[in-house]
Amino acid sequence: LCLRRRMRTLFVPQTSVMHMENTNNTRITGTALKYLFTIYEIGAGERAVKCVDISNRLNVSKPSVHSMVNSLSKQGIISKAPYGRVSFTPEGVKLVETYKKYYENVNPSLQGLFRERQNIQDAVCAFIAGLPAEALVQLS
Repeated sequence: LCLRRRMRTLFVPQTSVMHMENTNNTRITGTALKYLFTIYEIGAGERAVKCVDISNRLNVSKPSVHSMVNSLSKQGIISKAPYGRVSFTPEGVKLVETYKKYYENVNPSLQGLFRERQNIQDAVCAFIAGLPAEALVQLS
């Protein structure tokens, strides 16, 4: 299916845009998705991950990681453990695995538009974070 045709079917005029939300009704941003995917990759979906490893992988400062970790923890997506380790809550695992499916469906369509992997990841995360929930379901 052509990306343009698919995008036409995804965007339906609405009076209010609903985003996929966790049970605390907090929206997931493109930046949060990048962090979630990174935590998932480093920890292979199961292990606790060090904040310093997240910082190194994303090439961001440790305070930035701690800020995002605190935000995701308050949302109930990840839990913090001693010594700067984080892991997914059961809700967080479901959320990241769902968004990974969306990511994997959109990513091939956008690969030709970007030269660097990081640019593709940024674009796809921002794209799927901004879609209404109804459109995300069509990406499954």
